[in-house]
Amino acid sequence: MKKWWIAAPVAGVLTFGALGAFAVGTPATDSASPISAPLVAVESRLPAMSVAEAATGDFVSYEEIRAKAIAESGIRENELTNYEIKFDGRGYMPTYKVELETNAGGVDIDFDAKTGEIIDVREKSWRHTRTKLVISDYSVISGTEAMRAALRDAGLSLDELDRYELELHTKNSELVYSIELKRGTDEYEYKLRAADGVILKKEIDRD
Repeated sequence: MKKWWIAAPVAGVLTFGALGAFAVGTPATDSASPISAPLVAVESRLPAMSVAEAATGDFVSYEEIRAKAIAESGIRENELTNYEIKFDGRGYMPTYKVELETNAGGVDIDFDAKTGEIIDVREKSWRHTRTKLVISDYSVISGTEAMRAALRDAGLSLDELDRYELELHTKNSELVYSIELKRGTDEYEYKLRAADGVILKKEIDRD
């Protein structure tokens, strides 16, 4: 098992719209480091494709699942302190698993990734008040842009992945995206600062 840990330098602040489509394709060819280079500098060269368009085109998109999960949960978006979306395209029933949390509780919803139908819903509540940052109180890039940055740095496209996980949560009093990309036995783990998409740390595990 080989692992590499890299701490990324701070880059300039980026600006993005909410929930744009994931970009897939070959990594940028600029001479600048892909970690520190602004995402907008290469955005025009990256074909915009959603999860639904990637791979075989058989899956409901990330954007649709996220929106549907929030609508079905009854949680208002301005209450969210944490959300996580896990995609697993393997097996006879590929799935999305979505976890939504607030400071008062949360909801876990499983979806059929091909049809978007709900498989299971589980509500959660906290015994004690847990004060976390409310996402809507801060300026953050979208999950789509965070995923795009991780894919580009890894030199992967979305259609190459068997599984992925994306989470927006509080870490050391800061909002952070945690992203895992999985292709066969290769795993890439990223921490990105949610305010601007700068990669703070990454780990590559190849068995």
